[in-house]
Amino acid sequence: MFSKHSVIRRVANVYMWSNNMKQTRKVLVVDDDPGICWVVQQRLQPQGFSVESVHSVQDGRRAIRHGFEGIVILDVRLPDGDGYELFEELQKQKTEASVIFLTGYGTTDEALTSIRGGAFDFLKKDELGARLVDAVKNAFDALGEVESLHTDTVPEIRPFEDIVTQARSMKEVFRSLRKVTRSNVPVLIRGESGTGKELVARGLHDRSGRTGPFVALNCAGIPENLLEAELFGYERGAFTGADARKIGTFERAHKGTLLLDEIGEMAPALQAKLLRVIQDGEFRRLGGTEVHRADVRLLSATHRDLEEEIRTGGFREDLYYRLAVFTVTLPPLRERDGDIPLLVEHLVGKLSKKEGRDLAGVDPRALELLQSHPYPGNVRELENVIAYGVVSAPGPLITIGDLPRGFLEQVTMHRVSTPLENTSNSIPTILRESDSNTLSADAAPRATGVDQPIRTRMQEAAPADGFLSLAEMERKHIEAALERTEGNKSMAARILGINRVTLYRKLGLYGLD
Repeated sequence: MFSKHSVIRRVANVYMWSNNMKQTRKVLVVDDDPGICWVVQQRLQPQGFSVESVHSVQDGRRAIRHGFEGIVILDVRLPDGDGYELFEELQKQKTEASVIFLTGYGTTDEALTSIRGGAFDFLKKDELGARLVDAVKNAFDALGEVESLHTDTVPEIRPFEDIVTQARSMKEVFRSLRKVTRSNVPVLIRGESGTGKELVARGLHDRSGRTGPFVALNCAGIPENLLEAELFGYERGAFTGADARKIGTFERAHKGTLLLDEIGEMAPALQAKLLRVIQDGEFRRLGGTEVHRADVRLLSATHRDLEEEIRTGGFREDLYYRLAVFTVTLPPLRERDGDIPLLVEHLVGKLSKKEGRDLAGVDPRALELLQSHPYPGNVRELENVIAYGVVSAPGPLITIGDLPRGFLEQVTMHRVSTPLENTSNSIPTILRESDSNTLSADAAPRATGVDQPIRTRMQEAAPADGFLSLAEMERKHIEAALERTEGNKSMAARILGINRVTLYRKLGLYGLD
């Protein structure tokens, strides 16, 4: 916990920094075109910004030599070099400066690369009238948020309150995302299923300042023609069953944010159509001729390895670079140190309220068990386990016996296949403490040898004068699995990673039936 005084001190520090920035609010323009510099000055000075202009890389170096705090509006092409050189020097200084690139002469792709490298935003020179002031204000807002992270002795003000975490890996994600909360650049959110990708997307939208809605579309499991209709909408009579006009997600998300979840599942033909919409900003409804435009910030999410999909032809490389302007990867729950107790407490409270129960929490042995599982389904899997416990627990605490059968079986198999070092919950103990109706007695492995990995026992069984043959190794491995499970073939098959039919066939082959 943190003291009241430390919180007050933190708020005061942020307030003082914010006031200082408001007083100075320096903007450095580095562009060789005096006309562009004049336009920037005319747009920003009435808003209270102090604007200085220089026209070369060398002059820019002089301006930032002793450290620069503010916003640098940087042209990509300069007479004595390119803006990337100055950008790299600013990054090395580690001062409170943020860069907005100006692009011309078809250099948008170069600017996108810079966004991935840490720039705040990019503007085309013909967009200065429409976007300049907002972009600069957003960049200053983001600088204020980053400054609030610099004191580690007080609690971090998290930008995504719906995500319960204290893990350093998640805090690093938050720090990274702060760069793009007020930007319009596309963001690709990567992570295993159940890690909270949609929650992150919603958090980005909530802090984006965009006035339109947040719209999420899951691309998985929707046939290509229906997914196209969901994206772009359709006119009446466009296809059989289209009895009325339907607005697509691009139109619904106008002035807001569109999340394309599981983008890696999208068919290649539809990827090409999506790419055209991103490039041109225009689309037509199915069966329609009218061209529509939508002001949408595009986010995408995936659990797939898109680079591998590109190599195998499953995903378009040009679309990938349009979507992955800024990329974050969410860590799996097993890598979020210290988060499971926090999440358990949060979920018990939330789900108890939803179910009308008055539960105090989870007993210590059940919590220890919950912390021992690797959660391949991540937070979503943990939530399902707690939801079961909330409705099953007869008393004020959720115990091991209140947890779902499938979860206990998974924990059992995980502990059978890994060493049980420094843990008080052996497999037999877990099974004895679980409800006898939840896990049958014939499924319980016996205690003998439980703490000895199968691989070790296989090595001990090997002849002294050489290696076992593959067939002998397989036979011994099956015997060890059956011994661990006291002859329960269903559980042995799961431990071995094969189905029961295959196990029975091998039992006959090796004379073990």
